[in-house]
Amino acid sequence: MSDQWLDALEASGKGGRTMVLPEITRGLDWSHTIEFPGDYSADTFAGSIAREPDGGASEEVDFAVGTLTYTDGFTQVPLSLTAAQTGAMTAPTADGVLLLYFEILRTPSGGSAQRDLGGLIYLAERVGN
Repeated sequence: MSDQWLDALEASGKGGRTMVLPEITRGLDWSHTIEFPGDYSADTFAGSIAREPDGGASEEVDFAVGTLTYTDGFTQVPLSLTAAQTGAMTAPTADGVLLLYFEILRTPSGGSAQRDLGGLIYLAERVGN
C-alpha cells in the first residue's frame, strides 16, 4: 500500500518518494519549515508521521505547526517536534534507522481539509547520551 500511496502523491504533484524531509534524531528536538507557493496564511495546517499510510493505525506523532507567514509569494509553514515527542517514537531497527511516512493537511478558511503534501522522513537513533 505504501508504494501506491507514494505513487499517487507523486502523480498528483503533492510529493511522493522524492519528497524527503530532514531526518529526525530520536530524543532530540526537530524543526523544519516548508514553503508552499501562494498565500495560505489564513488557512490551517496540520501534519502527522506514521509507520504506514494506514489511516492513523500506525501514527507516531503529530507535528506542531507554528505561525504561518507569507513572504515573496510563498507561505512558510514551520513544523516542529519536541525531544519528548521524538524520544517516544518507535525505536529504529537494528541498523539505527527507521523509514516513516508524513503528510501535511491544509484546511482553507471555511473549507475542508485536503492533503497538500506527503512523503518520507527518516528516524535515526542516537549513538550516545
